[in-house]
Amino acid sequence: MAENKQYLGMEKNVCFGLSWVLFPFAIVTLAVEKELTAEEKRSLVSSIVVAAIATIISTIASIISSICRVAEIYDFGWTVGILGLIPFIFWLIGFIKNFKGDFDWKCPLAYNIACCFVKGDDKEEKKEEKEEKTEELEEPKE
Repeated sequence: MAENKQYLGMEKNVCFGLSWVLFPFAIVTLAVEKELTAEEKRSLVSSIVVAAIATIISTIASIISSICRVAEIYDFGWTVGILGLIPFIFWLIGFIKNFKGDFDWKCPLAYNIACCFVKGDDKEEKKEEKEEKTEELEEPKE
C-alpha cells in the first residue's frame, strides 16, 4: 500500500534516487512533502549529509594539496585526494540502492548524523505495534 505512494509526482525509488544524485532535490522533497515518515526523512537527510561530507573533504583536500604544492611536496598531495573517494563510494551505493528500491540500506555515518537531526519514531511502526497489541488482547484465552 505504501509502495504506490507518489512523492513529488514520482515513484518513491525515483524521488529518493534523485535526492542522492542532486542533494537540493532532497531539500525540496523535505520541504514540500508533508506525509513523510521519520525513516524517509532520515534517508533524505542522509543524502544531504553525504553531500556535505564530500564537500568538506574536497575542500580540505584542496587546501592540503595547495599547501603541498607551495611547500614543493609533490608526492603527498594525491594521497589526501584519495579521501574524497570515501564519500563518493557511499554516494554511489546510496543512489544505486535507492533507484533499485532497496530502502533498507543506511549509509553508516550519514544515517547516524541524520538520526540526530530527525527525531521521533515512525508513525507506521507505532501503528503496527498498536495493532499487534490489540490483536493479542482480543485473542480469547483458553
